[in-house]
Amino acid sequence: EKTRGRQMIKQQVLDEAKAATAPAPTPLPKPSPPPIYKPAPVDQSLLETLDWAMDQHRNGHTFRMFFELLPPGHQSDVERVARKAIGKTDVNSLQKFVKSIQSVGDLIVTRQRWIFAYPKFEAFDEDTMDLVEGNLLLVAGLIRDGLHEDTLRLDEFSSVPMKDWVREFDNTVAPYMFALMDQAASAGLPDGASFEVLEEKDGVATVQAEGLSSQEPMKFTQMDGQWKFTPDDWDEGLKKLEEELDAQPDGQLLAGVSGQIVPTTISLFIQPAFAAQSAGELHGIMDGWFQQAAPMLASFMPPPGSQNGMARGGGMGGMDDGYGMGDDYYEGDMGMEPGGMGTPPGLGRGGPGMGGGGLGRGGPGTSDAPALGRGGPGGPG
Repeated sequence: EKTRGRQMIKQQVLDEAKAATAPAPTPLPKPSPPPIYKPAPVDQSLLETLDWAMDQHRNGHTFRMFFELLPPGHQSDVERVARKAIGKTDVNSLQKFVKSIQSVGDLIVTRQRWIFAYPKFEAFDEDTMDLVEGNLLLVAGLIRDGLHEDTLRLDEFSSVPMKDWVREFDNTVAPYMFALMDQAASAGLPDGASFEVLEEKDGVATVQAEGLSSQEPMKFTQMDGQWKFTPDDWDEGLKKLEEELDAQPDGQLLAGVSGQIVPTTISLFIQPAFAAQSAGELHGIMDGWFQQAAPMLASFMPPPGSQNGMARGGGMGGMDDGYGMGDDYYEGDMGMEPGGMGTPPGLGRGGPGMGGGGLGRGGPGTSDAPALGRGGPGGPG
């Protein structure tokens, strides 16, 4: 009995040692589920509708909120233009292009322990590294799951109603976007904007927002008891876009060499990393990445000893090979500012999204995903 007990303890120690050297925790950590999406209110004031929109945005449901804030006619416009764009594109090249971007997120998530155990990262202070690691894992997870072929379903895009596609896409990406909002709130970023109704007459209103990147007044129209976002330049912009698409031959966008440049370049960089059999082997590959990127990174670095330096000791001096990076690099050029990825166009500046604006920045939330903690080789994620 004692022998069997010692064998069990020995096996447990071996299993823990093996897990400690694994490239990522098993199972892969996921962010906590966000609050459930709430449909747009009916028979409410415009300001109450904007409060609803902000709440859904903070809860990670930016894409679905924005789509459903459009009137049915505009939703049909989006569906038509999206399908037309797909029809003008070489679908095989598009899938390869998207897959190459998705693989970057996949690499970071599935090799997270090895990546964040990179020796040069030890030059960063613990708080900075926690911030970078937490945000990078969330963004990588968003890319990995959001651009997965089972999420995008490009081969079915022309046959699935747009509202259904948006809803299912939102279900996949909302946990990551909600967690990024939580990171934004933790960083002390503003959690939204204030709105003022400048004019409201006959079911049409003009709204001015404070705290958004765009200072242009926004137009809303009441339809069937709901307020909908109806920008004045919608028809003009839509016409221009459709004319540009109509001028393209079917199936030619991204066809040929133009569609292979990005996938080929990304593959050259990350396929060796996927093939790495140990943390040390991956770190050697990462050395090459930093050496090639050093000239570009240097342009974003603050002067030595400046207050913006993130490396221990300030400025560039904290990293022995001159790879120290300042706050501006991580928070701006890498898109790592919490809540700073942008949202669908037309609603200002905000949390994670795909366009140039959003309903405010950041917002409260909670996320206890174990992926957000620091972990050296074999650390607990």
